[in-house]
Amino acid sequence: MIKRCLIIFAALSLFGCAYKNNREIMNSWMGSHISAVIRSWGPPTQITADGAGGRIYIWLPRPITPPPATTQKRGVVRWNALLNQYEYVEETSPTQTLNETLQKIAIDIHNSSYKMFYVRPNGIIYHWRAR
Repeated sequence: MIKRCLIIFAALSLFGCAYKNNREIMNSWMGSHISAVIRSWGPPTQITADGAGGRIYIWLPRPITPPPATTQKRGVVRWNALLNQYEYVEETSPTQTLNETLQKIAIDIHNSSYKMFYVRPNGIIYHWRAR
């Protein structure tokens, strides 16, 4: 029981540290010029108006490209009554379970994480959002 509690506590602590680090990173850019972020992170995925004369710079994760679909070959031995003999028949079936799983993970990551900076017309960051 104590061991289970320690494991849960450790997991929650690690999650809290990761969240805190993300907050600290985003807060560290407050008051900076957006060009500094772009130099550090690369170009944003999207830029849009904030409705107050400034802009919102959005960074989305790059989608993960799954590997191409593969095929798995296997054969079956069947009795051919017409020829009165056994014959080997090769069957090919696509194995897309791994590819489908990777695609779902890529979509989940893409839809669940972003970083946004709200920037005044002079280029100074005044607000951020991240998930």
